[in-house]
Amino acid sequence: MVSRRQLIQGTLSSHRESFYPPWSLPAERFVELCSRCDDCINSCPQHILKKNAQGYPVVDYTRAGCTFCAKCAEVCKTGSLSLMAYIGAEPWPVKAVVTEFCVNYQGTVCQMCASGCAQNAIRFVVQTGSIAVAEVDPELCNGCGDCYRSCPKQAIDIKPV
Repeated sequence: MVSRRQLIQGTLSSHRESFYPPWSLPAERFVELCSRCDDCINSCPQHILKKNAQGYPVVDYTRAGCTFCAKCAEVCKTGSLSLMAYIGAEPWPVKAVVTEFCVNYQGTVCQMCASGCAQNAIRFVVQTGSIAVAEVDPELCNGCGDCYRSCPKQAIDIKPV
């Protein structure tokens, strides 16, 4: 069901979640520290960061995927984005998920998401009596969002794990 807010804001895809940039501290601490200065938004060469309704930076994959260049964390003066907090870990706990909007579930052959995935995290599994369906290997997926952008039907979600 589409909410009134989604209709007004133009975010009709009700299955979409938004989340803070890579190297974000846990949500409560991030919101506490973030000054909403826009330095991270302005430094992102991929232009994937935008303000949410509260003015905090969130990821928007409609323009590009994340290259993990770390410019957003490097310019953060408040520490709400912290490279140090993620030493030895992935820059954020998000992964791609194939949703029910995938055209393969309706019998149309498409593999655009896999062709957009540099990590080779998406494979197609043959189903008995039907077309192969996409599966994301969470061990290989880094949450970059390139598959999201590649999908012509926006059937990929990037979700916190």
